[in-house]
Amino acid sequence: MMSFVVTKEKITVWISIIAMVILVAIYVFTYWGSFFEKPVTKYEIENTDPGRREFIESFGIKLKKDKCKKARIKIPEKFDKHFEEMEIIQKDMGLSFNNVKGLFVNKYTYNIENEENISYVELYVYDKYVVGALKINPDFNNGYITSLNDC
Repeated sequence: MMSFVVTKEKITVWISIIAMVILVAIYVFTYWGSFFEKPVTKYEIENTDPGRREFIESFGIKLKKDKCKKARIKIPEKFDKHFEEMEIIQKDMGLSFNNVKGLFVNKYTYNIENEENISYVELYVYDKYVVGALKINPDFNNGYITSLNDC
């Protein structure tokens, strides 16, 4: 026959273990919660070159056939002036970088066909979700940055 003796030391150890498990769980869901959440966006795409091109061209933009440029960037936890301005433009399309703060996203750059000046589209994708999209013309005198809705 097995006996189980309860002592103050055993109770203290068990309470300490339970408290540690609770603290770890709180930490994981507070600081790592973004790994388990999907960004809130109305644009879920097939994250392939044809899928991204189809998405961009659905806004009436004709892209050149050349390869896109791809970069992996980290969205800052705290937005600087540049990201705050980009966020304002994103709202026009129902997009936001707020849901991916601190996370890495892929930035795809596509050149636009039939524009007098060099213009391009930057598409920011997290997994299969579009979190940002900009049409950019870097011309010094007549340049602009707009959402794809303004095309």
